Amino acid sequence: AFLPKAVEQGAMIADFYVKRTATDHAQPLVKALLLLNAEWWGLDFVYEAIVGLAFALATFALLAATTWRGARERHPAWVHALVLGTLAACLVTLNSGMVFSWSLVTLTYLCYFLAVGAGICAWRALDGGGRVALAAMSLLVAFTMDDVGLLISVALVLTVGFAAAKRRDMRAALPVVAIIMA
Repeated sequence: AFLPKAVEQGAMIADFYVKRTATDHAQPLVKALLLLNAEWWGLDFVYEAIVGLAFALATFALLAATTWRGARERHPAWVHALVLGTLAACLVTLNSGMVFSWSLVTLTYLCYFLAVGAGICAWRALDGGGRVALAAMSLLVAFTMDDVGLLISVALVLTVGFAAAKRRDMRAALPVVAIIMA
């Protein structure tokens, strides 16, 4: 329903947030990618799949970067390689079997990428820096991920709370939680 109207009459911002049914996801960013696919490649879903796989690779790169700092000092190289291999295996098996046969499902890696990015921003903000980056990432997640964005935000708030409790510094968590909730 979205694509014919967007191509023939143009899409308004609200069109990107309309759901097909009450239980559907609005998926505004996915709709924007679908519109670009229609205009640039004539709905060749190979390109959509490539974008999804690029987000899977970018997500893995973010996850790998979080394990890199200090890994060589604390663990042998084979342990770090095992961690990276496990991360890769988990990342490509977290979704359904359709992730490699249905490009729309492959675009789910966009959600993973934003969730990991938001987690990194939240962690940095909990350490006292990067609050502007967290605010920007929280807005991006909220406005592009629909109900998945809400799940990401709740997970971040809980994670920040648990991390602050473990550190015994709940005061550090308050501005981070406030940014995510706002």
